[in-house]
Amino acid sequence: MTALHEDDPEIGSLSAHFNGVLSGSIVVTPGQARIEVKNNVLAVMPHFYGRRIDNPYEFLHEFCKLCGIQKRLAGSTEKDYRLCALPFALKGEADT
Repeated sequence: MTALHEDDPEIGSLSAHFNGVLSGSIVVTPGQARIEVKNNVLAVMPHFYGRRIDNPYEFLHEFCKLCGIQKRLAGSTEKDYRLCALPFALKGEADT
């Protein structure tokens, strides 16, 4: 008798990530711990509400553009800044 996951390739793929290597997870770096999102940046930051009329690609474009021009401390990257600023940009259904 065959196992259930052998008959269904989609179920078998659910366990494909159990190879012992964690990748793609969010890790707080030392550079990220020192980042501060300033009030003037929060005032002009685009917001994403998760509604049908919201365009996520337009939001991400504006959000990344704004995060890219911000000054960062040595040892922190633009990706670190984006991870710190994202909770302030999500509103409504997108924040839950």
